Amino acid sequence: MNKKSAALAVIGLAVLMCAPFIPATVKPETQSRAAQLAAVYEQLSAAGRPEAAIQTGFPLLKKDGAGRVWAAREEWLEEEGAILLSRVSGPEETPVLRISRPRGLNHSPDFAFDAFDSPWIAWVCSEGMAGRVLVQDVRTNRAWVLSPNPPSAVTAPRIVIAPGNTPWVFWEGNESGKEGIFYSRFSGLAWTAPRMVATGNPYPDVNPDALVDGQGRLILAWSGYDGNDYEIYASSWAGSDWAPAVKFTDGPESDGFPAAADDGNGRPVLAWVQSSPSGPRLLMKYLEGDSGDKGLAAFGLGTMESPPRIFLEAGSLGAAWKSGKGAEVRLAPLEKLKDRRTDGPLPAPQTFILNPGRIENQYIGFGDSITYGTINHEYYPELGYIPRLQVLLTKSYGASRVINEGLGGELTGAGLSRIDDVIDQHQARYLLLMEGTNDVIFHNVAIATAAFNLREMARRCLQAGIFPAIATIIPRRDAEWGSPVVRERFFALNEEIRKIPAALAIPLVEQYKAFFEYPAASGGLLSLLSEDLKHPNEKGYQFMAQTWFNAIKAFPFPPLNFQVKRRDFYFKSPFTPVAGVLAVPGPSARSSAYPQGRGNLATWTANPKILEKSAVKGYKLYRRKKSQPDAMYQLIATVTDGCLYFDKTITLSESYSYLVSTLRTDGVEGPCSGPIIQ
Repeated sequence: MNKKSAALAVIGLAVLMCAPFIPATVKPETQSRAAQLAAVYEQLSAAGRPEAAIQTGFPLLKKDGAGRVWAAREEWLEEEGAILLSRVSGPEETPVLRISRPRGLNHSPDFAFDAFDSPWIAWVCSEGMAGRVLVQDVRTNRAWVLSPNPPSAVTAPRIVIAPGNTPWVFWEGNESGKEGIFYSRFSGLAWTAPRMVATGNPYPDVNPDALVDGQGRLILAWSGYDGNDYEIYASSWAGSDWAPAVKFTDGPESDGFPAAADDGNGRPVLAWVQSSPSGPRLLMKYLEGDSGDKGLAAFGLGTMESPPRIFLEAGSLGAAWKSGKGAEVRLAPLEKLKDRRTDGPLPAPQTFILNPGRIENQYIGFGDSITYGTINHEYYPELGYIPRLQVLLTKSYGASRVINEGLGGELTGAGLSRIDDVIDQHQARYLLLMEGTNDVIFHNVAIATAAFNLREMARRCLQAGIFPAIATIIPRRDAEWGSPVVRERFFALNEEIRKIPAALAIPLVEQYKAFFEYPAASGGLLSLLSEDLKHPNEKGYQFMAQTWFNAIKAFPFPPLNFQVKRRDFYFKSPFTPVAGVLAVPGPSARSSAYPQGRGNLATWTANPKILEKSAVKGYKLYRRKKSQPDAMYQLIATVTDGCLYFDKTITLSESYSYLVSTLRTDGVEGPCSGPIIQ
């Protein structure tokens, strides 16, 4: 870990820790039920599989009513994805079921136990860009397809057995372009038609989980975007429909991956992952009760390579996850809880890029470990693309600064939570956004949701007066690439990223294409990747810096020498204006000119930093009355034949404020120069 990350982690844990860590490995005679489950996670993850052709996912562990541990995990061969369900005794697994369909890739399993302590398992079968939710009763071997015609956004099903021995399944899907939570329940003979939970939220709802509490109530929890960041919501089944959603968190951090559980005394508890500048952390709160009963626990999750498996056993909250070091497990007692709640404002919308306080020669590199600078899983920010790009910019444009805001292991949801702080901390004019590599391998992050997060990050930059450019994610050839589902998700995310620039009129930087098409004569793609086959090597980072710089050369930098002055104008005839007569003419000109008037002459010069001159279409000029707020700026002209405009449609007794921006041929508009008052 680098010094910056280490310092942040220490500060974050010192402030946020409200329950001490309990090591996962303890003496057998003192092991609690939670510690036993944690030990199994470590054993199974360390065991792995000896066959080089087989890759196994991080296991999901649950205990049945008799206290026996069961495990479900994904298994990947060349072009086949299967699910293994096993009973666990010590370090040994006894296979019970292997799910493999002749067509499609099976992944993202969840299971629950019925009244006979027999498991029901739900999973996703992906084929191409489509996904289906399937369920199987292990005891009878019956199987069903719950969503025969679903969209490609289907991900992360959750199954729970409700009173009456009734299985319910929840999953994330897409209906008419909206991300939402779907559900179906088993009637004894068939499953009900899938329905979307009507949360009333116009933004994405993702990551569902459910439980049945000690009173027999079915409770659903999920993460929903509220227009600012992701928060945790909950609802309960009211007999015929879901009760109105309750917003469970309301702070500036992004909250996701909720896990619903019983505390062992019949009280419902939610745990979830919250983003922070020091990295993700696990939080927990009771769903209901007096203020003294509501609590929040937090411990750091480090660098995650898989969503955490959250479990509650005998008064302890636990989490296990896959990291670069293998399996990591943490436990914390429930009685050591503190309450914590914060709020964050929502920035006002803005249709053009304006913030005069931003520093023109400063850039922010924002993203994950690839942005931060990582080679072979080790942090080397001094060797990444950030310092290399700064050298290129300084050489061409004079003294420039590129600020490193990469964070190892970050998901786009966490980036969305973090970006406001980054915007506030730095006054850079430009931001280079490349993120999503980690979302691809988290199967319970929908690709549409990751794309939404990236689009929101770019939109917030525009609102703050920052000009963003977004890049496709670079190719990878690591072990994760062996998973067909990962490959499908990777290509799908890059396709979604390519749609964002057109929607927001910002530049697209094709880092993927540049890396993938690197000439074979020069070594090809693999010559740009470090030994981990996920992060670039030094040659790759230099190439990445050059690719960013090639895009920056065509940025629509703001015009220079912007001035607005009051001037007279004349006409040669009542209908023909005098070209270029913008000041009071001499006596001879007056004798042939017709009605005299006054207006505001705006002039500017092209920014010499735009090295790709052919990319410039012209300039956009905005105006508002001096007494009006910035939201009242109106576009009054798009100038394509020079660097001046005579504004004759003014009231002479009024003062006006003007802005001007550079417009590219592809419709991308740069930051505004101004305001200039006249």
